[in-house]
Amino acid sequence: MKYTSTRSNIEISASRAILDGLSSDGGLYVPTTLPNLSIDDCYHLTYQELAIKILSLFFDEFSSESIVDSVSKAYNFDNFNHPSITGLRKFNDNKYFLELFYGKTSAFKDQALSIYPYLLKLAMQKHDIEHLTILAATSGDTGKAAMEALSNVDGLSIAVLYPEYGTSKIQKQQMQTQVGDNVLALAIEGNFDDAQRAVKDFFLKHETLNISSANSINIARLLPQVIYYYDLFVRLDPKKKVDIYVPTGNFGNILAAYIAKSMGLPINRLIVCTNENNVLYKFFTTGIYDINEQTFKVTSSPSMDILISSNLERLLYFMFNDKDKINTWMKSLNEHKRFELSSRELKQLQEVFGTQMASDANTFKGIKDVFASSGILVDPHTATAIPQDPNNDNIQVIVSTASPYKFPTIYKDLFDLKTDDPYQILSEIELRSQEPYPDTIRILNTLDLRFKDVVAKKDVESTLLDYIKKEQSYEV
Repeated sequence: MKYTSTRSNIEISASRAILDGLSSDGGLYVPTTLPNLSIDDCYHLTYQELAIKILSLFFDEFSSESIVDSVSKAYNFDNFNHPSITGLRKFNDNKYFLELFYGKTSAFKDQALSIYPYLLKLAMQKHDIEHLTILAATSGDTGKAAMEALSNVDGLSIAVLYPEYGTSKIQKQQMQTQVGDNVLALAIEGNFDDAQRAVKDFFLKHETLNISSANSINIARLLPQVIYYYDLFVRLDPKKKVDIYVPTGNFGNILAAYIAKSMGLPINRLIVCTNENNVLYKFFTTGIYDINEQTFKVTSSPSMDILISSNLERLLYFMFNDKDKINTWMKSLNEHKRFELSSRELKQLQEVFGTQMASDANTFKGIKDVFASSGILVDPHTATAIPQDPNNDNIQVIVSTASPYKFPTIYKDLFDLKTDDPYQILSEIELRSQEPYPDTIRILNTLDLRFKDVVAKKDVESTLLDYIKKEQSYEV
């Protein structure tokens, strides 16, 4: 399996794509072809067996033994507190939650980041690299999950950038209290798009350094997310059409579903679900991606507070297979903050994708309605994906991306609580919901804050260079 850039004819191995993260032309790496995998060949497989089968297709450069070893270390009950790794919960006649929050950081990012360091180490061995520094931008969940996965792993270090006021208090505390001699969490002035831009710019300017990415711009982060969509169909064994509703920020989660569909998984439609930062909703409705007219909003679903969704570029590559057009679109987005599809291209997109948008008020209503009807408490990201079409009789699967315990303040009004203390609210949530209180969140308030610095955007580059110099012990 070879990998190419979305913007040029660069073609490299999987290990090189993992190590590079971002292509030198600014594009993202994608498989030159997507493999075929029929669900009929998967019904007897466990999550771990599915992981071996799927990862072996995408990373056939690595030995079968090394893939098996990596999967056994990543997808086990030390890392996940659910007997099936993920949860599948029915809450009415045709609606299900695919629960992806049973990993160590209580968010769906654990599904891919648990295997990520093992794939990195295999790639490093192929190229005789002794140390690699990972850079990541996060809107809340990726940073903690990546630091947790890489903490004290020999030969690896990680620096995470997150918006100072763009995460929940629990998400911020998870990053600020992270243990490990090889981790760094940096709050930056600005929003997630500023953090993501800083990381991308750093890669393009310092491509000769031993650095890679933990964001879903890295194929080692993106492709393992395909596994849980196949696992969903194995466990659901649907007799009707299946539509999947995905809370969408940087577009990696729903892109993984699209890749699974393209490989042969019988997904009917994919629904792009956004909050009030609804650039994607407008794009899938009109074919126009325009951030000039969109005012960035801090919402109750902070991990979706994103205006520039990196993985959309990969979707455009898969859908239209025209690198010249992608270059034109991305240049226009960079220079004019907009690009536009033709009516034919929009129609092609809408044959696969639907979209919906939830205001903060609708998000809260979704949480309230689900809890009232089923006793199930969902987090505010999952709530944006509660289906809004009452006439859809297909099976509807809502991707539940995080534990409600990561966003306690939104439940104050739901339970008519008189306190603003998030940890008192968490105790009330435990009393009233069906969700177990994760120990990793329970102890947060007792841990020391290790990382308190806030970095100006102009100082990000020098701060990262200093960190890389220290971790890799050479002159940068």
